[in-house]
Amino acid sequence: MSFWPPRAHALRRALRLIARRPGTVLSAAILCAVALTLPLLAATVAVGVRAAAAGVAIAPELSVFVAPAATTQEVKSLQARVEAVPGVVGVRHVPREAALAELAERSPLGTPLRELKMNPLPDVLVVALAPGISPPAVDAAAAAIRKLPRVDSVQFDAAWYRKLMQIGRIAVIGGAVVGGTLLVLAAAVLIGAVRLLATASSEEVRILRMVGADEAFIARPYAYLAGATLTLAAALAVGATAAVLGLLNPELTELSRLYGAAGFAVPMLPPSVLAGFLLTALLIGLIAGSLGARR
Repeated sequence: MSFWPPRAHALRRALRLIARRPGTVLSAAILCAVALTLPLLAATVAVGVRAAAAGVAIAPELSVFVAPAATTQEVKSLQARVEAVPGVVGVRHVPREAALAELAERSPLGTPLRELKMNPLPDVLVVALAPGISPPAVDAAAAAIRKLPRVDSVQFDAAWYRKLMQIGRIAVIGGAVVGGTLLVLAAAVLIGAVRLLATASSEEVRILRMVGADEAFIARPYAYLAGATLTLAAALAVGATAAVLGLLNPELTELSRLYGAAGFAVPMLPPSVLAGFLLTALLIGLIAGSLGARR
């Protein structure tokens, strides 16, 4: 038998199953859409927030205080050596004169500070580390910098960064668990719907087995049915996500303006990502439908 005729026959049988039990198919699609909307919405918001926060510096920074007796050439040499430390992406030199001038501007004792004959402040190197660097790597970079000549001290508030990284790990694990659970729930709903439809067509299945049809031929229409159902559910989830963003974005825009920021809104995921989402739903539906029919 050639490739296309049995698949065309399976598609016609799937359409007959849908026409025979449209309520069952629609109910399964709605339940699966509810299960898919939450992870899709969470992913959309996460991507939008991450894109908006791309310009915000959340990478850790180290403050390296240079020894007071260091010469200008020694400071430049130290800066070059700090830039070569693993994990460092940039070093900014704050001369002691600039630090004193900035302190004088911010302090109520501005005039007396400007009149000091000796500058008590040291040169400072502000060291930017790579975004997302692990806390142990931060500690290793700080330890390596402390060993360099002409380094007086290295300061870094590691507590906030460790908390931030831990919160990020918990969020990723929690999102994966919730998303996986909802996906399993959607697959279970599909398998249940397929078994219900297969039971309703048990006489037809029995006749197919009597005439020698193999399991793949019998299960293929139910796989197509489940694939179409989950694809419809994914499309409904995309529509629901767009509707929620339509309600949420005006409030987010107004809130960002109250804080003096530019209007912020969460965009929908790119069309290519949404197309991949629909294709993934189709493939999972085909697999779930095949499993449900074979059992």
